[in-house]
Amino acid sequence: MDHTKEFKKLLNFHIDAQRGMFISKIVRFKDKAGVAVFSHSESDPSWNIFYVNDLTAALAQEKEIVTQFAVRGRHPVWYQPNDAPPLPSNWTPFGSDCWMVRCGAPELPATTPPFTLRQVDHSNPSDVAAFNSLYIDVFWDGHPDPGAATPINSEPSAAGNFTARHWLGDAPQGPVALISFLTRGDTAAIYNVGTPLATRGRGLGSAIMNYGMAAEAKLGIKKFFLITERDLPLEPFYRRLDFKTLTLGRYYRRDKA
Repeated sequence: MDHTKEFKKLLNFHIDAQRGMFISKIVRFKDKAGVAVFSHSESDPSWNIFYVNDLTAALAQEKEIVTQFAVRGRHPVWYQPNDAPPLPSNWTPFGSDCWMVRCGAPELPATTPPFTLRQVDHSNPSDVAAFNSLYIDVFWDGHPDPGAATPINSEPSAAGNFTARHWLGDAPQGPVALISFLTRGDTAAIYNVGTPLATRGRGLGSAIMNYGMAAEAKLGIKKFFLITERDLPLEPFYRRLDFKTLTLGRYYRRDKA
């Protein structure tokens, strides 16, 4: 596998899939230097970032890249895979993440699942509220930043020919796990995998992954990928689910002159 080519393919998939959900603006730079993405609602660097494609061309346009971040009230953050040419020494890495891929669906255990898997009905307000509420509990501890985006809203969830499917794991006490798939063709990007803090360590994360992927495979999905979002301790968890590491990516900030 050509890892560089595959990474660029999945990066484009990721950017296209998140347009209208967390990505509000895309700025492409000349000479194929790279692409910057911005979020109106999220300040996290992973949603306000310049993805380097050609480092020489990018450094030549650094002033314009800085301007694009400044007009949006963001601090310049650059990103590239670890095997790319290194940035100059006056750039400091401050975080990393992991791109992982799996082909095919898992074999499900013969035991009874720990929840009932249910696809969210986007036209049902109570379904949407249940998913978004659990998302806020899982990823924001119930206290989101003002204006923070939620995965399901009134706007299209992705640009291009994508389908968004969100799943909940229902237990007697209510939803205990969630997962999202943004799909195009036979490929799906996995997002929003989580369980509430009080229920962790019970296998619910593995279950929502396995049962979710199995459900998606029945709908024609053959390839899955995900990004661990700078939380490298999750890499072993996904490896146990037969995901393979494609590449590690790293975030950079430029030291002050």
